[in-house]
Amino acid sequence: MKDLTPRHLTCGIGLCPALFQLDDGRVVVIGKKPIEADQLPADISIKIGKNETAVILPPEYLKGLDL
Repeated sequence: MKDLTPRHLTCGIGLCPALFQLDDGRVVVIGKKPIEADQLPADISIKIGKNETAVILPPEYLKGLDL
């Protein structure tokens, strides 16, 4: 497993958004679940399967990723 979280965005206690790449190449995203105030557009909501969830990340977590 490789931690892809930008160094300047990591937190010491591990309760922050984060990105990880598993040994098989898949990427794990840890972020906040949308709440009513962050209601997702219907075009996105209909794409979330029963065994899936959506998370919200600040855009700086994805800048400069080299997978």
